[in-house]
Amino acid sequence: MVSINGERLLGDLRALRAMGATGTGVVRPAFSEMDMTARRWLADRYSDAGLTAQIDGVGNVLGRSQNPGPALLVGSHSDTQPTGGWPDGALGVIY
Repeated sequence: MVSINGERLLGDLRALRAMGATGTGVVRPAFSEMDMTARRWLADRYSDAGLTAQIDGVGNVLGRSQNPGPALLVGSHSDTQPTGGWPDGALGVIY
């Protein structure tokens, strides 16, 4: 079973929150400068984890393993609604 490093998880969520933080929420509209910064940050995190990272033509951030074995597909979003909750979508892309 995979073990989750809670401290790192919260640190990553807080780092992503900082990109567009306002009050207790986040403003990171799709394809805004802050959203694209967040997408590049996420791609860098995938690379740090040993994955081949890519941002495709519609902005999806993909992290692919070159190792053999079963695949895992997860989906979420890193953009937010205006003043969305700070883990809005981010929890799904970090966790």
